[in-house]
Amino acid sequence: MFTCVDDACRPAVPRSRLPPRSAPTTPAQAAPAAVPPRLGDAPPLPSRSEAIAVLGRVADLWIAAHPDPGDNGWANATFFG
Repeated sequence: MFTCVDDACRPAVPRSRLPPRSAPTTPAQAAPAAVPPRLGDAPPLPSRSEAIAVLGRVADLWIAAHPDPGDNGWANATFFG
């Protein structure tokens, strides 16, 4: 219930005097998906050696483009370690 005076509406009972709300007791359920996921069309993951080769090429390109790579902080040490 609200009390309205001069186009300003506010709760009839101040919020500090309202009883605390409890959490909902019914569990949430996800709606069924309209379309099944397309798992068969996903490309295969690269092998470990292919992933490492790509990371090596990225690192080589970055090093070539940045002759002064900066400090040896954790970000650089983690990537190049």
